[in-house]
Amino acid sequence: MISGSRVRAAFVLSVMLSAPVYAQNTPPRLLSAPVPASPLGAQSGGIAALDVTVNASGAVTAAETVQDFAPFGDLMREAVRGWQFEPARRGPTPVTVWATLPVRFELTDR
Repeated sequence: MISGSRVRAAFVLSVMLSAPVYAQNTPPRLLSAPVPASPLGAQSGGIAALDVTVNASGAVTAAETVQDFAPFGDLMREAVRGWQFEPARRGPTPVTVWATLPVRFELTDR
């Protein structure tokens, strides 16, 4: 016969072991993001979207424009290469990931 405390301990252990691996994953977190100056002659803001690859060290290794409101996409593609992230993790291990990054530009009075 198994005691009640052993059954509870075995149940808790089985629940912990059956938790999905993705629950332990964390996305990259932005640490620094130099922002480009607004382009000369810009009359309004805009939106750009970039597919970026962040390596296991947190550096952006690739950036491709997927949506562009010219000239903001080109500016952001160059700027994002200088951004630094805390890397994504799979459990405790840093991993390389890609994500789509939307960016909105707003012109402000200076």
